[in-house]
Amino acid sequence: MKKTIVCLMAVLIVAVNIIGCGKNSSNNQENLFTLGKIDCSKSEAKVFLLANQMLYEKVLGSGHLDQEAGSLNNAKDLTKDESANSAMTLKEVIKEKSMSELIRIKCLLNMAKEDNTELTKEESNKADSNASKYFKSLSKEEKEYINLEENDLKTVFEDYTLAMKEYSQKTKDIKCDISKDDAKTISIEEIFWPTTTLSKDGKVVKEEKSMIESIKKKMEGALSEIESGSDFSYVAGKYNQASKSRQDIYLGDNVLPEDIEKEAFKLKKDEVSKLLKSKDGYYIIKCVETDNKELSEKNYEKMLKDYKESEFEKDYETFLDSLSSNLNEKEWKALDLMEATDTSKETFFDFANIN
Repeated sequence: MKKTIVCLMAVLIVAVNIIGCGKNSSNNQENLFTLGKIDCSKSEAKVFLLANQMLYEKVLGSGHLDQEAGSLNNAKDLTKDESANSAMTLKEVIKEKSMSELIRIKCLLNMAKEDNTELTKEESNKADSNASKYFKSLSKEEKEYINLEENDLKTVFEDYTLAMKEYSQKTKDIKCDISKDDAKTISIEEIFWPTTTLSKDGKVVKEEKSMIESIKKKMEGALSEIESGSDFSYVAGKYNQASKSRQDIYLGDNVLPEDIEKEAFKLKKDEVSKLLKSKDGYYIIKCVETDNKELSEKNYEKMLKDYKESEFEKDYETFLDSLSSNLNEKEWKALDLMEATDTSKETFFDFANIN
């Protein structure tokens, strides 16, 4: 559950700038926006607003909707995107995130229509079953808020399932040159002592020459202890200035400087490097595992997934730009959240993603 929350909360796009406003805005009070040939109702939007409000309140607690997101504890968990202005209220963050997700789903549904992608009877039945389970989980207040009957909610679940199916079909055939060697992951222990520090204004500056020379001597002493037979972990406990000693790394992951990374990958199992100098400090590396099979396989799958997502985004943005759109801006601004949510319950996303 926590991983799902973090993943979902990592997405935040200012969506009103994508959907056009003005003379083409919808006059249908229930219709919130139209993207291409697909409409989005206020009630459907409320399903996503409720889900995202629950996700945020699971982390931050209730009663913060009108507070600036950047002032809240765990605010860094909200998003890694700098576009999430810390001056935005939590309510604004939740609304924009929900709109972002709705736009993506409606765009994928337009793609599905163009590609003649449809749900199988089994997929449709599963979506309907998940919708029924979700509907039964809602309180009286939640049902009044989203204002959807169970059959209408089934359509929301079917649309979400179809959008995910279209995305899966669009990405599965993308060619990728990533090899398993590219994803090879090794396990190391390190002893690191930095030769840089942060100035008062946050800039990285080099230590004085005398200090760098002192650091070098200390690290030479650490290496001498290891070469004399002392346990690497014991020596690391005495000298290491990094937050942790044990690391799992792969080429290009930026955990270590590139020159240190290359030296680490040259080591054999249980081999210890010489004293290594980089622009940020001195390193001593021990190779614990030359190929962590389990992590290498996970890393390979992740690299494939990330590459395919990146390639898909190019086509997605082009397709999205080609669609006509309008937003009932007045209704969107008036759309409110619940006063508070029951954070002990599962959300729409949990039910929609049940296989």
